Amino acid sequence: MLARLFPAPPPELHDALVQHQYRALHRTFPVLHAVSALNFLICAYALWADGFPTASYAWVAAPVLLSLVRIAQWRRDPPQVDLAHAARRVAGVQWLLAVVMSGTSVFATWATVTHLFSSVLLVPISLTFGALCLAHATASMPLAATTSVLGVVPPAVAMLVFGDGNTRLIGVSALSVVALQLVFLRSGYEALLELLRLQKRLAELASSDSLTGLLSRRALLHAVQERVAKQAPFTLALIDLDGFKAVNDTHGHAMGDALLRALSQRFMTCGDAVGRLGGDEFVLLLDGVTEAAAREASMEKILSAARQPVEADGATLNVSASIGYATFPEDGADTGALMRVADEAMYSAKDSGKARAVRRVRSPGDG
Repeated sequence: MLARLFPAPPPELHDALVQHQYRALHRTFPVLHAVSALNFLICAYALWADGFPTASYAWVAAPVLLSLVRIAQWRRDPPQVDLAHAARRVAGVQWLLAVVMSGTSVFATWATVTHLFSSVLLVPISLTFGALCLAHATASMPLAATTSVLGVVPPAVAMLVFGDGNTRLIGVSALSVVALQLVFLRSGYEALLELLRLQKRLAELASSDSLTGLLSRRALLHAVQERVAKQAPFTLALIDLDGFKAVNDTHGHAMGDALLRALSQRFMTCGDAVGRLGGDEFVLLLDGVTEAAAREASMEKILSAARQPVEADGATLNVSASIGYATFPEDGADTGALMRVADEAMYSAKDSGKARAVRRVRSPGDG
């Protein structure tokens, strides 16, 4: 039933859904514990009001105290965690809530059938309100939300079978609310998946260049920053095409775009992360390429990829590349420094004859 109500999300949305569920759980954690504590206290009150010995409900103090402690601690939980931790936390809470709600539902049904309390409606009504609160708080988590709502069904059926006229009417009302809540949960879950799908699409558009499909400028700089943060050595190559303007002027911008797309595919085989800064400028990141021989071999591969002719619509297009490159951390300790060094080196390659790669333009003060 759960799979029919809440189809599994597409694999590409799984990670985003887990992170959303964890953030939702972090926001609603106090509500979950407050509702749980309140329902325990209501059961304890009903037992006390009917004169049951204290030993019958003294155990209620333990889960209530636990709930209060967790409410006080919830602010310490980080709102953002890694995916594995988020998945474990979401799964654990869902199964815990399923067990608690199932046990509560069994108790409420038994209390209704046996007329355990003088106010036979107190516990099932309290359960219904609590279940609806929990379902709303866990709406993005199908197992928890569905278990919360369906927990109302057994005591509602018990009211229909063993209750008087008014009790049966309340049972019918509870079942209708269950059916309506399941429809709302399914609609909300489908809307959530659609929202995550749109967010993913927007993120892809923001992180990729619309013409070439390479990383966008923003995504590329983020990739550089990630490597710097991890202190992972790499070489950054800044590429500017020689003769690209002539292609545009002679053959038109459509042919220029075809040339950029073709070279982008070649560059993707030359680096670990490849992006287009704009126009005819590209950046390649070469992870772990820090030795002089490896750098020179990599630069020659890029130069070769650029100078090979491109056939497009019956025309042969020829360009070359001027490359400036810098190695982290030797040539720069942050993104800005690396880009600046590579940019200076690239202009040096242009000024010294083009179609070549230059590492670093050293100033007299470099030592």
